[in-house]
Amino acid sequence: MGVSGKLFMKIEMDRRTLKRVVDLVSCIVDEVRIEVNGDGIKMKYVDPAHVAMGLLTLKASRKGEEIEVTTGIDMNFLADVLRVMDDGDSVTLSPDDLTWTAAVDSGGLPLIMTLKTWDHDISKPSIIHLDSLECVFSVKIPHLIRAVRSAAEVSDHVIIEAGEGGVWLRAEGDVRRSEVLLTRGTFPQARSAFPLDYFSSIVNSLESFDTVGARLGTDYPVSLEAEDEELKISFLLAPRIETD
Repeated sequence: MGVSGKLFMKIEMDRRTLKRVVDLVSCIVDEVRIEVNGDGIKMKYVDPAHVAMGLLTLKASRKGEEIEVTTGIDMNFLADVLRVMDDGDSVTLSPDDLTWTAAVDSGGLPLIMTLKTWDHDISKPSIIHLDSLECVFSVKIPHLIRAVRSAAEVSDHVIIEAGEGGVWLRAEGDVRRSEVLLTRGTFPQARSAFPLDYFSSIVNSLESFDTVGARLGTDYPVSLEAEDEELKISFLLAPRIETD
């Protein structure tokens, strides 16, 4: 994996924040590239099939010099750390040339876990910005999760369609159909289909947020963004190619 840059850097977060990070990243990848610089802590990742990509910014506190560090981490390691933590615990993550160290503070009693790095590099994905996605809307996360659950009973893909009446999430099977109005209003005409497995994983990972902002076009990727005082996340999901 390798670490570049000066290595006096620690990332601190509580159990809730760590769980959110694990959910938001592991929904599409098992390992992630981490960049630390003056702009904060960022994780950029793309799934092996290049169907989905994410950009996660952590607002959690970090200690050390104002440095630039680029490294990577296995999300399974963070999931293991999460499993040994209790509510109220905090963890300090720090890398060096050979290992990631996770120091869990549990009521003043430290618990140390380490992960050896490996030789291969995690490539830096290019985060695409699609200004051509003219349909912009927002939806409450619980409502979007319910819409996805309804679609899962019908089909293996979802269709998001916008127009004068609002934005709909639809699914069509051989004998059944699901339609959920995501938000009312008048929007530019847009329609794209997306694989349900990817879309469902991404939407479910957003459950700790209140609202998600979306950008949609016709037969273009969909952009999903959410932000609060701890984290900022952006997902981009490629459309499913529909055949007659």
